[in-house]
Amino acid sequence: MWSSLKLVMTSKTDITSVPHSVILPLADEREVFSFQVQDLARFTLELSLYPTFGSKVIGRAIVLPSMFTDIQNHQGLVVPLLDHHLKTIGEVAFEVSCIKPFQGAQLEIGGRVETYWKSKVTPSAPSQDHAHQFQSHRPLSVSTSSPALRPPTAAPPSIPARESALVTASSLSGEYVHIIVQLTKDQIPVLYPGWTLPVPGFDIGVPDVSSVQFESLATTLNRNITGTPNHQSPAEWCALLRKSMASLEAVLALLPAETGVNIQLKYAREFDAKYESVGRSGEVNAFVDSVLHVVYEAGKTSPGRKIIFSSFDPTVCTALNWKQPNCELRQVLIIPKADLQMRCSLLHTVDYPGRERMHRSFRLD
Repeated sequence: MWSSLKLVMTSKTDITSVPHSVILPLADEREVFSFQVQDLARFTLELSLYPTFGSKVIGRAIVLPSMFTDIQNHQGLVVPLLDHHLKTIGEVAFEVSCIKPFQGAQLEIGGRVETYWKSKVTPSAPSQDHAHQFQSHRPLSVSTSSPALRPPTAAPPSIPARESALVTASSLSGEYVHIIVQLTKDQIPVLYPGWTLPVPGFDIGVPDVSSVQFESLATTLNRNITGTPNHQSPAEWCALLRKSMASLEAVLALLPAETGVNIQLKYAREFDAKYESVGRSGEVNAFVDSVLHVVYEAGKTSPGRKIIFSSFDPTVCTALNWKQPNCELRQVLIIPKADLQMRCSLLHTVDYPGRERMHRSFRLD
């Protein structure tokens, strides 16, 4: 028997794609790989098992396109490994998430909703350098554990590399209002922080009601936003929105364009829905697309607003990471304070495609 093996994954529909390989047994609990395909109905995945040092195929498995159809959120699959005699010698178990493209994303810098990253070209004159204007600011209700959000120390103008880093970091500077967004039964993004709505005697969540019912409940509880409030500072906006029930569209229309927004997407998975006795959120692509559509439409009337997305759900973070280039993304993890070993291990085990665009916040409970 072999002490270690190598599993090679190849997309058969795209001969130009680079195969992925992993050494078995896995060094970590899981490895994450991504494939970009034009048509999921024609995507075939070939899994080949080799000795770690060798080119003779030990076994092979084929994942047909029919297995990828109708995948909702995160789904586990198991395929048999066959040798050259077509005898089953094992099986490969893996999980699949299908992230579909969002059609409204803008790739160019300077669009209605600008990219959160900026050019690293150093300004030619100190008078044009706006990188130092943000040093006294800090995003409200947002963790600054990420280097991209932590206000850097001032650097001498004579060092171009440090100046370029400041120009890049300045794209995330300013004050941010933190809001928690969920989707109603008819896929309308609304603001509400809890799992259950304040309806005495009933366990009803935001996914269980329509947007009309949600607005009616907000009116009954006197928690809707009427008119244009006089709250100007982000701290006052945070206090107002924390106790309000309104649609994301209405909130973005009322917030000043110069005020940044940290939109936390609250997604009810099957476990959350069962534990909290509420309805489950919809399919993850439709969930994220509904929020992005509202954000990009709001960018037509409030261009230049700085937006940060965040979520506790890793699948939502992956979808946000792949679907849009304009807003910075933060994945939030809850870790017990006493579990130091867990805190250290998560820094190494949490891994998703496109992780160079993700920043992770750790909330200690």
